[in-house]
Amino acid sequence: MQVFKLFFQIINKNKISVFMTLIIAFAFSIMFVKTSGDSFTIQRANIAIVDNDNSEASKALTEYMGERTDIKDIDEADIEEAIFYQDIVYVLYIPEGYEDAIKANEEIVLEKKQVPDSASAYVVDNYADAFSNTVRSHYAYAATPSIEDAIKDANTDLKLEVTSESVSGEDKEQIQYYFNFLCYSFFCSLIWGLGVVMVSMNRVDIKRRNVVSPVSNLKMNVQLALGAGVFGAVLFGLSCLFAYTVFGDGMTATGSYLYLINLAVLVFPCLGLAYLIASAIKKPEAINGVSNILCLALAFLGGCFVPQSMLSDSVLTISKFTPSYWFVNSNDKIFELTSLTEKTLTPIFQNMLVLVAFGVVFFAVAFIFNRIKRKNVI
Repeated sequence: MQVFKLFFQIINKNKISVFMTLIIAFAFSIMFVKTSGDSFTIQRANIAIVDNDNSEASKALTEYMGERTDIKDIDEADIEEAIFYQDIVYVLYIPEGYEDAIKANEEIVLEKKQVPDSASAYVVDNYADAFSNTVRSHYAYAATPSIEDAIKDANTDLKLEVTSESVSGEDKEQIQYYFNFLCYSFFCSLIWGLGVVMVSMNRVDIKRRNVVSPVSNLKMNVQLALGAGVFGAVLFGLSCLFAYTVFGDGMTATGSYLYLINLAVLVFPCLGLAYLIASAIKKPEAINGVSNILCLALAFLGGCFVPQSMLSDSVLTISKFTPSYWFVNSNDKIFELTSLTEKTLTPIFQNMLVLVAFGVVFFAVAFIFNRIKRKNVI
C-alpha cells in the first residue's frame, strides 16, 4: 500500500489548503446559528374555521383547534384574499351534519382550503382528522354512547400525544445554505487535494521510475483510487458530524437525511472532475488558480451562493451542464418537502442519477486523456 500511504502523506503536507474551504463552510454555519438565537420553536399556524354545523361536536373541534393554532376571525367572503396574502395558511369548513356523522359512525370528510405545499397546513389537517376520528371511535364503542363523554375522552387521549418541535423556515434555510455551500467546498478540497497528489506522481521522472518498479500500474491506480475514496469519505464524514452537532434537531425535519445522501452522491462527480483536472495539469502552481476559478464558476452558475430562483433563464440553461446545478436543485426540492412520497422523491433521485452520470463522464474523459499521455512516457 505504498501509493495509498503516499497519497495521505502528500495530503498531510497540504492539509491547510485542502481543508480551508471546508473550514470556511463550518465557520459560516456557526455564525448563522449564533445570530439566530433559539431557532427551534413550536410554530402555531394561523387558520380560520367556518362552522356550518354549530353542534356540540363542532364547537369542541373548534376549541381543540384553538388550543393548537391561532384562529383568526375572518369573514367568509374575505377568506380567499387572506389565503392569497398568507394571513392564514388553512381554512377548515365543518360541514352540516358533522355531529350526526359521528353518532352514525360514518366517515367524516372535512372540507378545507390551504396555502399550496404548506407544511403547517399539513399538520393542522392532521389535528382536525385526529380529533374527529377519536371522538367517533369513543362514541361508537362506548357502552352507553354520549357525545359529551366521547369528546371528553377524546381530549384526554389527544393530550397524551408528544408535542414535537418543528423547524422554523429560517432554520431550514440555514441547513439548506450550509449544504449548498458544501458543493463549493467539496469541489475545491477534492480538486486541490487530488491535484497535488496527481501532479506529484505525474512528474516524468517519477512516472518513468514507476514503470520499472515492482508495483504494477493497475495496483498503483487501485491504491490511488482507494486513497481518493477515503479522502472523499473523510470530507463527507466531517460535514455530516458538523451538521448534526450544530443544527441538532434541524436535521430531524422531514427528509433532512436526503441532504446527506445528496452530498454523498456529489463526492463521485467531484472526484471525477478532480481526477480529470489533475491529469491535465503539470505544475503544482497551476492547481490553486484553476481550482479557484473553476469552483467559483460552478458555485455561481449552480446556485451555491445565489438561489437558483434569482438566476436568469439563460444562466440556468448553461448551469444545467454543470453538476453543481443538479446538486443544488435537489437541495431546493428537499427544502420544500412536506411529505415523503414517490411523487416528491422521484425528482430528487433523478437529480442524483444525473450527478452520477457527470462522474462517469469525467472519469471516462480522464482515462482517455491518460491513455494518450502514457504514450509519451519513455
